[in-house]
Amino acid sequence: MIDTQAARARHKTRHKARDMAQDLTKALNDHCLWKRELRAAAVYQKRDLPISRICRDDCCAFGRWLHQLPPSIRHSAEAQTVEHLHAQFHRAAGAVAEMIVDGHYDQALSSLATGGYPQVSAALTREVVQWKMKMLVAAS
Repeated sequence: MIDTQAARARHKTRHKARDMAQDLTKALNDHCLWKRELRAAAVYQKRDLPISRICRDDCCAFGRWLHQLPPSIRHSAEAQTVEHLHAQFHRAAGAVAEMIVDGHYDQALSSLATGGYPQVSAALTREVVQWKMKMLVAAS
């Protein structure tokens, strides 16, 4: 009986880790779209961007997911690092959106290519992938 309970617990832990890994993969995919959308807004001079919403890290599905994690996970070093970088990512995206709204299209395109946006985006991606791998290894 105890072995069966232990086996069920391990299975549940593995399943939960896989679910969280899938959530992290979806978050990465969703955030990769930001660069494309911001670039298109700059190229086509779309100035009606919701800057205040773009700047916030709790308005996207991943931000809400991060903020709703159980404290045991949310207070982990990995989650804290990802949450911090996710907030920086949204501030960087908001800065690019502000350039677009202000009509500084070339500056926005340059910032997407070489400014703070690609740096924080790469850092966020790296940390999410590391967190995901650590989670999957721990569950195996």
